[in-house]
Amino acid sequence: VDDDPDARALYRRFLSDEGMRVVEAEDGAMAVAAIEKELPAFVLLDLMMPKMDGFEVVAWIRNHATMANLPVVVVTAKALTGDELRQLAQVRRIILKGEVSDEIMVADLRAHLDRYRLRQLEEGV
Repeated sequence: VDDDPDARALYRRFLSDEGMRVVEAEDGAMAVAAIEKELPAFVLLDLMMPKMDGFEVVAWIRNHATMANLPVVVVTAKALTGDELRQLAQVRRIILKGEVSDEIMVADLRAHLDRYRLRQLEEGV
């Protein structure tokens, strides 16, 4: 979920190369509609978007009991305040755009995805 088409293309290439089916959304409202249609394995989410921002998407997910444990990885360029970090306390990972190269960001995503897959195997899902 990102309003930047270049960022979505980067994430789509990476996740597709990892064998995952990708559903894209360019804003939070589209993300909510996609999640309601089919619950994803996890959500890769930007924070600053039009219509419905990433904070609102995280709150919406956490307010639905059936989605309370849905893993969310935030990828953002926003410098987060203490209050914003508290709002994102249940997010699995926060990756800062622009602070590292795309290659390092993708390596971080891959490490997170590997841990997610290992947890799924351990839980027998």
